[in-house]
Amino acid sequence: MSKETAFRKYRDLAAGLVFTLFAIVYLWGSSFIPKSTIMRLGAEFMPRIYGTVMLLLALIQTSTSLVALKKGKVGTTDEGSTDSRNVLLTLLLILAYIGSMELIGFIIASILYFFFQAILLTPSYARKQYVVYLTSAVGLSLFAFYIFHSVLYLALPRGALFG
Repeated sequence: MSKETAFRKYRDLAAGLVFTLFAIVYLWGSSFIPKSTIMRLGAEFMPRIYGTVMLLLALIQTSTSLVALKKGKVGTTDEGSTDSRNVLLTLLLILAYIGSMELIGFIIASILYFFFQAILLTPSYARKQYVVYLTSAVGLSLFAFYIFHSVLYLALPRGALFG
């Protein structure tokens, strides 16, 4: 078996294991965020939710990969290069989203993130519907802001550009 074939065969399993390890470290790190004494839900709430969801998804990825390896149904297609590119671009979008939030604020950063993520996730054979993406991004961002601000009473970044 060549190195490329071996890589293709174990790629999904390796990704699942790496993300499982990352999720465990992320959850461990979130345990150091001080629990709020003022509000019921503080700054520690969302990182723990994200870490738990990430861990569950990573465990599903790992177990699905193990089942596929046992059945011998891995490494037979060539669609991995597009998937890998989209995963990398999604990771870059998330990093840009996190990095831009303090500068431009939660709402604008979220609109931009959701808009570009929708473009990225649209299959190459489908027509891109930019107006729908923008409308959805604005609506989802405003809804998320309302939930965080008015229901959960969490302060969100307003952005240095907007005071």
